[in-house]
Amino acid sequence: MFSTDATIHPYPAGDTSLRRFAVELRSLGYDSAVATGIGERCEYEGIAFLKGTIIPGAAMKEVMRAIREDRGSSDVIMVCAGDLGFNRAVLTYPGVHILKGVHAVHRSAFDHVAARSAADRGVAVDIDLSVMTCLKGVRRQRAVERLTDVVRLSRKYGFALTVSSSAYSVLGLRSTRAVGHLLTLIGLDASEAAAVLGGVRAVVDKPLPVEVLEW
Repeated sequence: MFSTDATIHPYPAGDTSLRRFAVELRSLGYDSAVATGIGERCEYEGIAFLKGTIIPGAAMKEVMRAIREDRGSSDVIMVCAGDLGFNRAVLTYPGVHILKGVHAVHRSAFDHVAARSAADRGVAVDIDLSVMTCLKGVRRQRAVERLTDVVRLSRKYGFALTVSSSAYSVLGLRSTRAVGHLLTLIGLDASEAAAVLGGVRAVVDKPLPVEVLEW
C-alpha cells in the first residue's frame, strides 16, 4: 500500500534538500511525499515527489484566484481551513484536494455538512502530526480533541484523511510505524492508519508517472 507524507517543505522554505528528504523518507518506509516549492513532479531515490501548493484560508476569492493562476501545474492543492462558511465553500470548489489545519479552527467550523461535502467531492482532511509532536499542554490537548472529532466524522461520512509531518527538516519526519502509533492517539486503528498514509492517492486524480531527475 502507498505511504505518502502529505506535506514537506524542502529547501529553500526549509533547511533540507529534496535529495536528502528522499533518502530519509525511503528509510522511514515511504514511497512518496507532497513537497511545496518544487517546480514539478519528480522522483529521487525511489521516492515520488508530488508538487503541492498550500493556499492560506483568507477569503474564497483568493482561493479561486490562486487555483486559476496555478492552471493545473500543482498535483495537490491544499487550502487552510477557516470559518464554517469558508470551509463549506472550499469543499465544493473544483480543484481542491486537501483541507488543512482543521485542528486549529473552532469545532463548529467543520460540521456534518462540511463533512458530507468533503465525502461527496472527494476532498481529504489533513492530520498534521506536528501538532501532536510539537505542541504542549492545553494547546496540544485541544488539537488532539479536534482531530479526534475529525476522525469520528470521517468514519460517519466517509471522506478521506491524509497525514503530514509538515517537516522543514528531516528531523521533523516520522517513520510510518511511528505515524501509526501517533494516529492511535486520535482513535485510528492499524488498518485505518494504513489507509490514512495512502490518503493522498485517494484524492489526487492525476496518474503518477514521474520525471526522474539526475543529481
